[in-house]
Amino acid sequence: MNKYEKRVIKLDNGNSFEYVNCNGTWFKYGQNLQNEGWKYKENETLWNVVSSLVHSGRRVRIWYGDTETGRSWNEEYYVTGTIGRSTGNIKIPILIHNARSYGGSSLLDGCIIRIDDIKQKRTLYKNDNFHVEKLELKTELNLDYPYRIMQHKDSGEVQNVANFKDIKRALRWIDFMNGDRYCK
Repeated sequence: MNKYEKRVIKLDNGNSFEYVNCNGTWFKYGQNLQNEGWKYKENETLWNVVSSLVHSGRRVRIWYGDTETGRSWNEEYYVTGTIGRSTGNIKIPILIHNARSYGGSSLLDGCIIRIDDIKQKRTLYKNDNFHVEKLELKTELNLDYPYRIMQHKDSGEVQNVANFKDIKRALRWIDFMNGDRYCK
């Protein structure tokens, strides 16, 4: 860990964050919330993958989730684009929607569990425990949106997570959420 430049940012409310610089991109490495003591999250493999994608123009799909269990949060929006960097003293990685975009949202690098290259259809980074909870299509013909997607959670609970008017869109959404396609 000594090979990285580090910076500590102290906020007015007593919280502190420590960032590390990997090839010009800064990643949140540690945090001290309300003086609870420092907690560190190191992932050099992820840092190197994200750093290599900065300004490469490669379109990626980002999977967010619990890094301990590897369970995907099933994020649907703001998960595809190219990787860039913010401006300022600490240039953090951002996800830029497309080539015509002028900025983007910051990557939650502490919550990334998988990164896929869309064009090459291959995984660049994956958490060892990565998994998506089972999605199942159910039909109830008396509704305006008869195609329901049910998610079987690891806890055993079954939850309705999406509804569609036609089966084609429902099946495409399931494939997108499972990583079998990169557009809905």
